[in-house]
Amino acid sequence: LVLKSTLLKLVDEYRKEPDSSKKARILALVAELEPLNPTPKPTSSALISGQWSLLFTGSSDEETKDRQEQEGMIGSTVTEATGASDSMQEESSIRQWARSLTQSKGTFQDIDLGTSKVSNRATFTLVGLPSELSLNGRCERIDDPLAADKRLMVFFEEADVSLGKLQFTIPLQWANGGKGPEGWLDTVFLDEDLRLGRGDKGSTFVTVRRKD
Repeated sequence: LVLKSTLLKLVDEYRKEPDSSKKARILALVAELEPLNPTPKPTSSALISGQWSLLFTGSSDEETKDRQEQEGMIGSTVTEATGASDSMQEESSIRQWARSLTQSKGTFQDIDLGTSKVSNRATFTLVGLPSELSLNGRCERIDDPLAADKRLMVFFEEADVSLGKLQFTIPLQWANGGKGPEGWLDTVFLDEDLRLGRGDKGSTFVTVRRKD
């Protein structure tokens, strides 16, 4: 598809030099590709399982502001670290300082429908130390007939943190009545190497299947 190659080229340009006009065009291209989805029932397809590299996440500034107000600073930071959202809003001095200490190495989403497992991973360096934050949990289809073919519910059960040689796990199942923090993701386009979707935090994402 010409639209698909155009989208990936624009995402690459955005990653090198982000600006609001590129971001708006990316969101528009995702919307154009949605009705061309070659996999009508993504949540029933084996194609959705795999290791996916997150190339882009985007939401409107208004949606991002609402999310940050609802989640607070810590929740918002975790959302952004795991690729659930993206913002070009003016950052606070504290957030700018925090970002100056880190360098992103990649963000990944791993899905295994066979075992109902899901993981959002962010790899980065923190003051020079190789680090990783991984939110691990389970995924399941929903009963709603209007969304069941494209929507997965996600329940995060633990966070694995690695900071250099220091490694520890934070249980998350104390939240949300023992289920852990939850959310959902809709897959709106899926083929052998591209997955496009939207999340409950108001984000739109572009992922490609990892070859390794």
